[in-house]
This record gives sequence, structure tokens and C-alpha cells, in this order.
Amino acid sequence: MPTPLSIPLPGRPADPDATLVLREMWTAPAMHRLTVANLDRLRAFEHWAHAEQTLRSQQAYTRQQLLDWVDGRAVPFAIECGGELVGSVGARIDRWDNTAEIGCWIDAAHEGRGLVLRAMRRMVEHLFDDHLVARVEARTSAHNPRTRVLNERLGMVHEGTLRNASQVGTERHDVAVWSVLRPG
Repeated sequence: MPTPLSIPLPGRPADPDATLVLREMWTAPAMHRLTVANLDRLRAFEHWAHAEQTLRSQQAYTRQQLLDWVDGRAVPFAIECGGELVGSVGARIDRWDNTAEIGCWIDAAHEGRGLVLRAMRRMVEHLFDDHLVARVEARTSAHNPRTRVLNERLGMVHEGTLRNASQVGTERHDVAVWSVLRPG
């Protein structure tokens, strides 16, 4: 289904047609199926994945993200590849401080192909160029080594670790804080 906002990702032979698409109501059923299919992986590091995952909750989340997008407080994208949704990349924008916090996840079958790195690079560019934020940060579970590598490849600086800062299921996780500043 067409979307009013679609951002092509820089090409790669394995995924030449990868794009970021705005998460609209039509994306909710596919994102719900994708989330449920990846729950075991997501629950290892994401607190939100421990909540009940229903189509209705996905629709409510999508609706709220769209309202926040209209108000300039969020940039909610899905990663689309070959005509199917394969992941999510988004940002929350703090207009008072002129900063953004980004996050992402991808379907297990599409992991390791560079899609997340390309999507996150494009999101950072979009936040700097189109939303004019001064700083983009990522707060990730310090227990997730893949996010450390991703953040380093994005040129982010590890600013520190917040000890025991996030409840993930029945465990507490340290949270690594990473950032990149607007060039210039």
C-alpha cells in the first residue's frame, strides 16, 4: 500500500529496494505479525516486548505515533524490503532540548544484511537535515553486544552506562548511552 512518506535507503545488491516508510494504520497488522514472530528475541532486551502484543495494542501504538509525528515529537518508520515490512526504526524528538532518541529492531530473517545500519544512518541524516536536531542519542541495553557494534558504526560516542536503569521482564539491565552530534 502506498504511503505519503517513503525514504529510499542507499543501495546494496542484496536489498536494492529497501526503504523507510511511515508507520501508518495500514502497517499495523503486518507490524503486529512481525512483532509476535520476533518476541523471543525482542524480550531479551526490550521492556515493551514483555507487554501483551495484540493487534489492538499495535493499532493504538501506531495511532499515537502518528499523532506525535504530526506534532513533530516522533518519526515512526518501518523498514520495508522487497515489498514487505521487516523491521522498525523510530525516533522521539524533544523540541525543548532539540534532541532525538532513536531505536530500532529487525526480523531475525533479515538480520546481518546491513539493513539496520542503513536504516539508522538514514534516520540520523533525516533528523539532522529535516528536523534540525542538534543531537541524536541511543539508549540501549548494555547486555546487547550487537547494539554496541551498530552504534560504533554509526559514529556514535559511548557517553556512559546507567547502572540497573531499565526493567526488562524480571531482570534489571544497565543502559548504555550513545550519541552523535549534528555536524558543523
